[in-house]
Amino acid sequence: MDRQLPRIIGGNLDRAITRLEQGGRIAPNNLDMKFALAEAYQEAGRKEDARREYQAISQRESRNNNERRLQEKARQKLSKF
Repeated sequence: MDRQLPRIIGGNLDRAITRLEQGGRIAPNNLDMKFALAEAYQEAGRKEDARREYQAISQRESRNNNERRLQEKARQKLSKF
């Protein structure tokens, strides 16, 4: 939510990144969280970090349709780097 809210009403990209990184340590197989972290990195101008996360998502073995959809979105994001 911190990433999606405008700063003027309490959004904070740095706090969002910190929370998503913590969540990634707790649930490293959660591709939704990894994708949100990659997007947050990209928004923050941390291109190499974003690229690393998108690559990790796209290379994972998918277990369901949601993961396959996220992998395709990650590949699309990677193609724009």
